[in-house]
Amino acid sequence: MRKSGPIARNEREAYALLEGARTLRAARGARDELVEIRDAGFRDDDLEGPDYHEARVSVNGIAYVGAIEVDRRREDWRAHGHAGNPRYNDVVLHIPFDPRATVGYVRAASGRTIPSIPLGAFLPANAASAPIEDPSPLPDYFGTFDAEEKTDRLERLGATRFLRKRDRILERAKELLYRRDLPSPDGATQFQLPLDAFSNVGDLLASQDVRRQTLYEFIFEALGYPENASPTRALARSVDYRYIRKIAGSSRRLDEALEATLFGASGLLPRHPSEERTRAIRERWDALSPAYWGTRLRQEDWRRFRARPANSPERRLAAGARLGAGIFLRLFAERTATTFDRAGNDRRRYATLRRMTVAETSRDAEDVGRIGEGRADELLMNAILPFHAARFWAAGDETRLRRVFGAFASGRIRASNALVDRVAREAGLPEATRSALLYQGLLEAARFRTRAARRPALMVRDRAISYCLKAS
Repeated sequence: MRKSGPIARNEREAYALLEGARTLRAARGARDELVEIRDAGFRDDDLEGPDYHEARVSVNGIAYVGAIEVDRRREDWRAHGHAGNPRYNDVVLHIPFDPRATVGYVRAASGRTIPSIPLGAFLPANAASAPIEDPSPLPDYFGTFDAEEKTDRLERLGATRFLRKRDRILERAKELLYRRDLPSPDGATQFQLPLDAFSNVGDLLASQDVRRQTLYEFIFEALGYPENASPTRALARSVDYRYIRKIAGSSRRLDEALEATLFGASGLLPRHPSEERTRAIRERWDALSPAYWGTRLRQEDWRRFRARPANSPERRLAAGARLGAGIFLRLFAERTATTFDRAGNDRRRYATLRRMTVAETSRDAEDVGRIGEGRADELLMNAILPFHAARFWAAGDETRLRRVFGAFASGRIRASNALVDRVAREAGLPEATRSALLYQGLLEAARFRTRAARRPALMVRDRAISYCLKAS
């Protein structure tokens, strides 16, 4: 048996334990059914929905392919809105990692019950309790392609990744519109989109609130990417346009009030801070907290493992507060959209957008709230340009849509990423890291290669597997 104590401090450590264990034990469910994880499947932070996809889980000897969701507590299933979200209908196992979690059930939007079994029940007694890094080299991906073929393949992969981000923004806009009409009394998102919902795609980003909220959420996700994408996304969805509209009507400066709320709700704000700046944030949060109704995170939800000081959660939240104030107060979405109004050099257009993004975090900001050009590149590639592509596509504005794609394809970037550099070196294309399009293609290549290394080909041919989609 495992000793009582912390199993994992956050989701990242829970993932590492689940993926790093050489063997996983079979566990008993609430009805004494025997549950065994045969293959945890793969994780993809770019996909909305459950944490693991295409997992193989055996229940009383019957194998299923579906998804696995990892949460701190069993109650988080409902608190995070999974109970009403059809994206979680194919979950076959829910794993809470809090050591106090008990065996039970959760229920999908379809009505099907899902076993909820604590992570500790699956882990052997000597399972590691710290994140496990995989030092093994990635398998070969490019084969014997020449430089031109490799570049062409990277361009197609980069375009695919960009379009997937655009589509995620459109899907999130749909959820926001639907949720606006179906408020949930407990604060959880409850929606089940009919197939014909919003058949007029022009409606998706027509609302100013939805446009701003969507851009705000994806900027926050990009600020936390990849280590803290989940908590930053949760904060942006909770400290949302309704709350921001409320505090914007007060006499406080919006950027200061937003920063105080983000720090207070994040769990990163000390109770008795010693620094003058942090004390001021604490005082503002103490005044604002009675009116805040959203999610409150804890320090353990944030990952700091091997994080450079410039990538600390505190610096990212400070930058997010500046950008959030820019979106909701200083028309940042609208100002960046005007850069696509006229024809021009796409590379210069990209550089202009980068300067605007850096400048937005430098308005009356101390050094802690500013971002550099490399981080601005990450925001452009992962949030700002996909957002404008979604907006112009939904509006049927093909001219400005082409200019968005042109800026993405032509942008020369200053972002750096160890994984991207590594794949570029292996491919013999070191200059590819300077192109926004090829940079995203290198990330996509690394994602595919990692997934291929984890997914046995046997899985898709195993006749014992059936998809668990119907109510039990």
